[in-house]
Amino acid sequence: MMHIRSSPSTSATAERSGRRSLKAPFSEEMMRELQAGDQVWLSGNLFTARDALQCVQSTGVDTVMFARGALMDPAVGMRYQHLLQGRRDLPSNRDFVLRLCREAIDVYRRYSTTRAVLKLRSLLPRMMRGLPGAKELRKRIILCKEWQDLEEVMTSAQRHPETQ
Repeated sequence: MMHIRSSPSTSATAERSGRRSLKAPFSEEMMRELQAGDQVWLSGNLFTARDALQCVQSTGVDTVMFARGALMDPAVGMRYQHLLQGRRDLPSNRDFVLRLCREAIDVYRRYSTTRAVLKLRSLLPRMMRGLPGAKELRKRIILCKEWQDLEEVMTSAQRHPETQ
């Protein structure tokens, strides 16, 4: 779906909301209704940094936003910036992913309550998907009830990667 900020020629309802919606595929008539200065928002799913780079290159949009893609890879924004600047992608190795998991735990712990442990039990296993030993780590993480439980799992994973 495409959202366009309303212009003076749009209906009163659209003016109150500030936007109107058009559905793809877009007809020539729909495109002619656009006026210089209209702000166009395209909504869709971007799951990888490469998806975002291709979107920017093929459409000419100014920027992108990740939602569900960031749940699968919290580093997707950093990866996108690296690719956009012509640099190599960031690693996806175990140490890098575990460091991101630690950072997520730190942020949740700093700005949330113990209930966030429940959210992390869902988020962290997604972040670890595909890593060697991830299945065993996920089994241990979903049993965590307190911050200390998460700390123990992460410390163990970093100290003894071969046993995970």
